[in-house]
Amino acid sequence: MRVRLITTHAELLALEAGWNALAAGMPMRSWDWLATWWKHYGAPGERSLYVICVIDDAENAQGTLVGLAPWYLERTRMHGNILRPLGSGEVCTDHQSILYHPDHLANVASTIAEYVTTKNDQWDRLELLAIDEGDEAMALLVGELEARDSLVSGKQAETCWIIDLPATWDEYLASLSRSHRRRLRQCYDRKVSSGRSCWHVVTNSNQLEQAWKVLVDLHQRRRTGLGESGCFASNQFYEFHREVTSRLLATGQLRMSWIEFDGAPFAAEYHFSSPDTVFTYQCGIDTNRLDESPGRLAHLLTTKQAIEEGYDHFDFLRGDEPYKSHYRAEPKPMNDFLVFPNRAVARLHGRAVLAASTVKDWLKQGVVFAKS
Repeated sequence: MRVRLITTHAELLALEAGWNALAAGMPMRSWDWLATWWKHYGAPGERSLYVICVIDDAENAQGTLVGLAPWYLERTRMHGNILRPLGSGEVCTDHQSILYHPDHLANVASTIAEYVTTKNDQWDRLELLAIDEGDEAMALLVGELEARDSLVSGKQAETCWIIDLPATWDEYLASLSRSHRRRLRQCYDRKVSSGRSCWHVVTNSNQLEQAWKVLVDLHQRRRTGLGESGCFASNQFYEFHREVTSRLLATGQLRMSWIEFDGAPFAAEYHFSSPDTVFTYQCGIDTNRLDESPGRLAHLLTTKQAIEEGYDHFDFLRGDEPYKSHYRAEPKPMNDFLVFPNRAVARLHGRAVLAASTVKDWLKQGVVFAKS
């Protein structure tokens, strides 16, 4: 195994096919999602690509990409050089991991750990936040880093909530409380069977353009009505998702839709899918008609469709909002890891940071950093 460190945008572009093969259909691990994130969030001078490619030379002269760590390096005055996964920050990329060919998992984890601990001293801190508790690849990587005398600390993070979908819609309804089941059936009868609502599912670029406008308008009106700016007020966030939705549409993974009720936009949903899971990412609802339950209707239609199309899971992603358990989603633990290399000043800094009791404290520690 050998390592190739990707540090330029041109090198990143060349990885598309091999990267997507390793991502195995997981949208937020794909080249489409993470390379697009870098295009919009990479800040020259402050951030540089740090994508570690693991290459197996056994099969052919050019070598085969069998694993990668999709990271970037951020230079900060207070905390030194921090390694983070691409997709970090306001985009809230969930289910991040290292990517690997199934036949090479152990070698990929050990090769990445060996490279960052012995071959390169550019980083002073590695942040791996919101990592799935059952992620074997990340568990191996963290173990390999610790075995090489890195200072490692893990803490419980926000929870991810997932519905394990049954085979039929009726089975799903039966899993709900009697009152909730009754409300969903009434919602369907009054809004769908009555013909008062029209559900538009995006299948082409023209429909995407319409859905995008509805989503942004409804979402922003709802958030500003609560005295918040709304996530689409960020130009980077807006432009990233405007581009990535087109990419997901092209790969067949976008599941965007909007509902008109009595002829006016009522709700919009921005979802995407892997081979077995639908992920809910963003929504918008008409706050002037909350008494008509736009969110309930949107959930009803999207969940019913996912079941009928044979998906196994409906993933609400990160966050402990009460409505998720109400729909019979189950919590899936996630962890945050901070890793500091075995260098004197970095370890000293790490001990100071880890003295904090929460991840929020970690990220706000004001220890002035001097490179070792």
